[in-house]
Amino acid sequence: MNNIDDNMKKLSKILKNRSVAGFKNDLRNTLLRKANEINAVPVASQKPATKWHIPRFLKIAFAPAVAGALLVAVLFYSVSPGGVLFDSNLRLVDVAAAKDYYVLTAISEGPDGVDSDSGFLLESKGPIDADAATSAISISPDFDIEVYQESDTSVLIMPAADLEEGEVYQVSLDATLIPESPYPMEYSWAYQISDDFAIRGSYPADESAAVSIDTGIEVEFNSYGVTSDDFETYFDIDPYTDGQFEVQGKTGIFVPDGMSDGTIYTVTILSGLPLSGSDKVLAEDYIFQFETSGESGDSGNLGFYRDLYEFSTSAIPSFTMSYYGWDEDEAEVIDVTVYQYSSGEDYMGNIELKDANIPSWARYASKYYSLSTDGLSTVLESSDMAIVDGYYSSNLLVLPETLDPGYYLVEVSKGDTKDQAFVQVSDMSAYVFAGQDSGLVWINDVSTGQPISGANVELVGTSYSYTTDADGTAEFDLPEVNNDEYDFIRVTYGSYETYYAFDYAAEDSIGASDYWSFLTTERTTYHPTDRVYFWGYVEGRDSAIKGDLTLIVSDYAWSSDMEYIEKYGTVYLEESLSVSSAEPFESYVDLEKYPSGDYAIYLFDGE
Repeated sequence: MNNIDDNMKKLSKILKNRSVAGFKNDLRNTLLRKANEINAVPVASQKPATKWHIPRFLKIAFAPAVAGALLVAVLFYSVSPGGVLFDSNLRLVDVAAAKDYYVLTAISEGPDGVDSDSGFLLESKGPIDADAATSAISISPDFDIEVYQESDTSVLIMPAADLEEGEVYQVSLDATLIPESPYPMEYSWAYQISDDFAIRGSYPADESAAVSIDTGIEVEFNSYGVTSDDFETYFDIDPYTDGQFEVQGKTGIFVPDGMSDGTIYTVTILSGLPLSGSDKVLAEDYIFQFETSGESGDSGNLGFYRDLYEFSTSAIPSFTMSYYGWDEDEAEVIDVTVYQYSSGEDYMGNIELKDANIPSWARYASKYYSLSTDGLSTVLESSDMAIVDGYYSSNLLVLPETLDPGYYLVEVSKGDTKDQAFVQVSDMSAYVFAGQDSGLVWINDVSTGQPISGANVELVGTSYSYTTDADGTAEFDLPEVNNDEYDFIRVTYGSYETYYAFDYAAEDSIGASDYWSFLTTERTTYHPTDRVYFWGYVEGRDSAIKGDLTLIVSDYAWSSDMEYIEKYGTVYLEESLSVSSAEPFESYVDLEKYPSGDYAIYLFDGE
């Protein structure tokens, strides 16, 4: 019978003896006696252990054995020919002693972590050599170290350079590489390096909209140690509201007693906020804003589609409006008042005031915020001006008469819902294009249809001034790009004075930094059987256009990224269009095969 069969019989016999009185004590005594014999032999002379599987019956047999220090038997068993159950490689390990045999300590640390220039002391309960420790130590993320012999039982680990602030380092020690180690196992420690005291984030996040008025405000610090009293002292909220303060771990919490609907709140954690137990303070103010959600109710929606409108003296002003959600039995009429500003400076000052109080990310502020009309003259007032159905879901408000040259504020209201828009009336028109570092303005006289030469063009808020040429155009520099807000130019010529808003070409928009381009159609609305004529101009900023462009017609008009066009829309036409760099081009698209709807025309140069 081979050795495998012998071993299986031994296992069967042991399993049967488990229920015999005294078996567990006999087995334990046998193991202890064997362990004493093995441990009496020097570690260096013991044979390498063969890997074994611990049978389930031994786990059951060991369960009630509790006496003094916890002893864990590492049992090695082989079923290969010649294998014997309880062979001479059995070792017992004192887990508690093994756990504390090596200890790693940061030399310099505070409540917020280890100092970036700190070293580490590795201590052992037995002898340890610096060279052996060097080969046994690994650190992640990796950095160069020098290991010095501190004593027979300790070594000093010093980084070659300062550690990265805020980083968490994992230090591992493979004791199998240390010849003198009685515990050939892996040890590990983790240390976070101290960082400058700072704020990681907030809830609500900066520029959040539709925040519940019942929400709490949380500020997450990068270190422990901020006290509730200090948090309250260095906390500011505008508009002011009472509330309770507390700090849980690294999070400062403010629970307001109550916030208002549709309101923009600005929270400031003031610089100087101290971190207890250290000399660190918050270096600069941390500011974030959020807007609470609007009040729910039964009133409908009323508002302008735009903030700024321009009309000539011969045009009757009409405004695209949002008007829905009202009782079907109510007449579609609203209150309208037209106020006039005394000067362009007053007009611009109120535009800037509204921009400052209603940021672009806010959803509800415009519904609740109104500019003061005190001191303005009233040029038109009506309590029953009709709303006219417009294109698709839009509506139109059409004033009954033209307006004289000047600057106006139009206010509409119904019930407790109100909105305002700025209006400029002039016979001087302007086309404004702004790139990333320069722009172009083209000035014309609407009454004559001719360009205006010699008009003065100023960038509002700067000292930059330009004059239009014989074609009515002027190029201008953009000294300080601000992609988040509109900027204005002021154009004067004779009795004319007008202001025009422009936005910068976004630096990250596709193609904006690579091309000068223009693309337009002869109108915006077509019949299903019409032919759409379009024309344009493309010139590479740094190099000429090479090869044909790809013409795309799609019903997805919200992005010029082909990935989104294909994912969210349908491409109805894709064909090559021959274009010469810096030369105007024109072409057309027939609509007879397209269903009714909105479409966009794209031109792609490669990707």
